Order: sequence, then structure tokens, then C-alpha cells
Amino acid sequence: MDIKKSYANGFTLIEVLVVIVIIAIVSGVALLTFSHDRQRDCVRVADSISHLLSLAETDAIFHSTTFGLVISSNGFEMLQYREGDASWKALPNRYYHFHRLGSDIQLTLYIDNKKVSLGGAPSIIISSDGSVTPFVLGIGLSDELPSYQLKMDSHHEISAGSFHEEE
Repeated sequence: MDIKKSYANGFTLIEVLVVIVIIAIVSGVALLTFSHDRQRDCVRVADSISHLLSLAETDAIFHSTTFGLVISSNGFEMLQYREGDASWKALPNRYYHFHRLGSDIQLTLYIDNKKVSLGGAPSIIISSDGSVTPFVLGIGLSDELPSYQLKMDSHHEISAGSFHEEE
């Protein structure tokens, strides 16, 4: 007995649906991973600035000098105040150099509950007694509200966590 099977050219509905489901699952996992990595970048920026401030506090006390943190739209840098010529100078120290942000990271600085324009002279001052200007630094992705914050309170305690709009 000769059984002939006839196959139509193309794919069955089940095959097409299985492929669509597989593509949806892979896309979802990739999107979550990408989103999580971008959020992790915000946390890394907060950690970097936090460590930089801690180092500057120690150095300011140890060397009896004043440091200032300049935050710009594309990065941040620690400067030292030179009393002799009353100016801010970049430091050769590899920790205090300019730290460039990724193009998708945006910073928003608040001092005394007011948004501060970025760049120019240092906005956050670390005095020789170790005191630091209280501030809230919002960290987020470009063109979005900040999602993460770094906060220095009036008791010189630094904390990080989810962003809360300053009133």
C-alpha cells in the first residue's frame, strides 16, 4: 500500500505562534536586562560620588585644606581651594580627576531645597574641619525624572536610595 502525504508549502499556525512566543520572551528578558543595567549605572554614579566625598573629607581634615565638588552635565570633579591666589585648582590625584558620565545619565543638584545649575565653581564644599555642604543629588536617565538620589544631611551623614522630590 502506497501512502502519499501531501504537505502544503508554508508554516502552520502553531509554528508561527510558537516563534512569536519565543521572540516575545527573548525580547522581554533583553529589555529587563538592559533597563536593570541602566539603573545600575545610576547606583554606580552615586557610589563613586559618595566614595569621592568620603576621601575628600578625610584629606581635608588631614591636610587642613578645602575641597570643592564640581558637578556638570557630563561629569564631576574634585578641586582644591588655593588660598594663596584664591582659586580652585584641579588635583593630580587619580581619584580627584574628572569623572565622565555616560551619555544617558543625568544629574540634578539641590542645595537648600533649591535646584542648582550645574558646572562652573564648586557647589559642594568640603571644609578643613570635615564639614560638607548639605545637598541632594538626583541621578537618573536622560530626559526622565531622577530615580536615585545621594543625600548629605546637615549632620554630615550621607545616604543613597530612591529619589524623593525636594520641596
